[in-house]
Amino acid sequence: LQWQQLRWHQATSRGQARLGADPPCALDLQSQAQAEGEWPWDADLRLRGPLASIDTRLRLSGRPGAATATGAAPAALDAQAQLRPFEAWPLGDVTATTRAFDLASLVPGAPRTRLDGHVRISSQGLRQPIGVNIELDNASPARWAEGGLPVHSLRLKLLADPRRPDRLVLGPFEIEAADAQ
Repeated sequence: LQWQQLRWHQATSRGQARLGADPPCALDLQSQAQAEGEWPWDADLRLRGPLASIDTRLRLSGRPGAATATGAAPAALDAQAQLRPFEAWPLGDVTATTRAFDLASLVPGAPRTRLDGHVRISSQGLRQPIGVNIELDNASPARWAEGGLPVHSLRLKLLADPRRPDRLVLGPFEIEAADAQ
């Protein structure tokens, strides 16, 4: 399957996908997308592997022309995930790394940020607890009333049993609020 141009709002995508007919039904999907408008971005998505265990990689980045006036590098998000669609718990390990990431550039109404850091989710299906480790720094904290996020940094560890979704174990948790000045 190949597509030259799919449009959705201000975004366009092109790519190709192949799925093997014989087991293990190897999947190979590549897609590139671009968004125009106030917050232009580019994305590359890759799904690869046997259909029972798919490696997923996503790179999302702002365009160099969308960098700040200070000449900083454009925002970026890199994420990898292991997907197991035929398992009772289909999500495997997930990692994401951010550089100067602005939530408002993707989600209308979200606060403006410049997030650097990483998120790691360790997941081995229903057999073991899921571990979440988040370490984020916000280089541009601002008041909510100004459309910002009044937080300098966040450090958080969680454990969750996928068989007990009503229960979370909160590990070390640290949040550094921004000065109100």
